[in-house]
Amino acid sequence: MKRVFSSKDRAAVEIVRRLLLDEGIETTVFNETTSAVLGDVPFFHAEPEVFVLRDEDAAQARVIVEQFVSGQAKDALPTEAWDCPTCGETIDGQFTECWNCHEADSG
Repeated sequence: MKRVFSSKDRAAVEIVRRLLLDEGIETTVFNETTSAVLGDVPFFHAEPEVFVLRDEDAAQARVIVEQFVSGQAKDALPTEAWDCPTCGETIDGQFTECWNCHEADSG
């Protein structure tokens, strides 16, 4: 078992875990609920950590983690707004459907 990611951001830990699972890499997360003790123990002992269960998956997992950290993950959310081709409404980049007319993003 090897550690491949840690962060105080529990959402980031969950995203990394899901990205790895999508690639068939089994994981476990340690320190999921230790954020309550931050300040009493050093932060690096309390941050949630993602471990791969099989050592041979560690190299591939680290590539996926690096892509996530750099914003290049295959599931990274777009940040640029887009205009709905049907009604012209401007939609924030993380959404794939128009909130106004429910048209899917064509881009």
